[in-house]
Amino acid sequence: MAYLVWNALVITDAANYTAKQVKKLLNEFRDENPNHDGLKKRSNKSYLNEWAVHALCYRWGIMKDRAKDADLQFDMEPEVKFMYAILGPIARLILKFYR
Repeated sequence: MAYLVWNALVITDAANYTAKQVKKLLNEFRDENPNHDGLKKRSNKSYLNEWAVHALCYRWGIMKDRAKDADLQFDMEPEVKFMYAILGPIARLILKFYR
């Protein structure tokens, strides 16, 4: 399940989704909310990177309580964006082997 809150798109039980499913969710939310300023602030690739880090951390037991649901923030600090830009593609690659 996924839903919008004022500052994020929240995907519950994020590790249960594949990248393809998350991309579909993102596109659906963008189509249903074409004027939503928050969704426009980041690319699908950026959101997918953040989701992948959450999902991989959950699967590996790293901060499971925080990683269970992916709250894909609309605004981020530059250092957080940088972290997801570096770790996200690595996490996405590793997650491919879980399916």
